[in-house]
Amino acid sequence: MNDRRRDKRTPVKVWAINNANNEFAVWFSTDPPGGDDFRFAYSTKDLSYYGVFLESTSPLSVGTILDLELNIPTGKGVRVKGKVVRVVDPEEALATGETPGMGVEFQPATELEREVIKEFVDYFRKK
Repeated sequence: MNDRRRDKRTPVKVWAINNANNEFAVWFSTDPPGGDDFRFAYSTKDLSYYGVFLESTSPLSVGTILDLELNIPTGKGVRVKGKVVRVVDPEEALATGETPGMGVEFQPATELEREVIKEFVDYFRKK
């Protein structure tokens, strides 16, 4: 793969859980999922200031818009849109050795959203 990334990837394992009525609303948590209140749980592979890779054997289609909720364990959080920009399906993953899933690009609408995304990523970079 030709690496055109604008920022370094930080390996991180947190949960990305879909627990809303909207099928593509996802929140991120360091706590594992529990109970019956979610439809999908993704593990993250890595993240950067510009996006996150969600591991999945059933990735969503490129172009799918997601509502993301990023929560830093210190209590600060933000809701931001994300767009699936890359998909690695299980067959491709098997052939290339990559992880199956989807690359989601953050699409912050405000400067505040950008700042909280930066704090979110920086929190995990310091760990």
